[in-house]
Amino acid sequence: MSNEIKYFDIAYNSIYDGQGIRVVVYFQGCNADCIWCHSPHSRLKISPILFNEEKCIHCGLCEQVCENNVHTVTKDKHILNRKNCNYCGKCILACPMTYDFLDIGVLSLPTKTNTVKELFDKLSPHLKLVKKTGGITLGGGEALLQSKACKELLMLSKSFGINTTVETSGLLEDEYYKGLDGLVDTFLFGMRFTTNYKENDYTDRVYRSYDLLSKYNSEIIPRIPIIRGHTDTNWYLKKSLEFLQKHNIKKIYLNPFNENIKHYYNLSGIEFKFENDKMSAVARGKMINFFKNNGLEIVNKKEFMSEKKFSR
Repeated sequence: MSNEIKYFDIAYNSIYDGQGIRVVVYFQGCNADCIWCHSPHSRLKISPILFNEEKCIHCGLCEQVCENNVHTVTKDKHILNRKNCNYCGKCILACPMTYDFLDIGVLSLPTKTNTVKELFDKLSPHLKLVKKTGGITLGGGEALLQSKACKELLMLSKSFGINTTVETSGLLEDEYYKGLDGLVDTFLFGMRFTTNYKENDYTDRVYRSYDLLSKYNSEIIPRIPIIRGHTDTNWYLKKSLEFLQKHNIKKIYLNPFNENIKHYYNLSGIEFKFENDKMSAVARGKMINFFKNNGLEIVNKKEFMSEKKFSR
């Protein structure tokens, strides 16, 4: 029996999620709770219904078919009570401004559920196209939270000679990092010393997670997101440098900041708590100078896409 997998998106030609061109499966569910999260709808086991108010024509058809009073529609307002939603999808089918098969329009339920075998059959044509230049990346959310599904997908990919990459924050308990030897070519290691400076400190957890992953015959690429006021703080940079030097890591990849971070908060009805001051370029410059001045090489996108391997 194939395991069940929940995911909220698939990218077929990513250049940011591992070396070469990647097919990326974004797993539903995450434990990190980063205040700057770019995909807040990925955190729960099932995404809340997404609502694009700008495209709504207030026809009221969603309200008519919904049996749980999720939608309240007037001539100029559309209010959602997402807590009542049972994810039946009737409102999506009724909405004349939504195309369910394309996941676009006024309403959307991003979380999809398939067996791993069903998903792999869907991905296979695309994986064949990128097999020589890239591979598959399991991202999220946090893919390893769905450990059985994750391992099955990795096993299927490896059996067809597909290069495999897994993204992780480094914040999981030990059990989730076990049994991965031989299944993962590369780990994209998030180095989340904090997910909300100065409210939390996960230094011990990050070190422990890296020690577990380093026992496998896998490449580990450290990645730090460029987040103004968090990952560019002197505290975070010092933590990062100590970690990199201890593990004799000479290169680091800086994840670019998404200036449209509020988009999915608005669609999901989730409170946006991150102060985005539109100054990520300042943070990027500070971080680049810091690491370069301390003898580290900043990996650019061109090298990240090449077949050149990182050294631990």
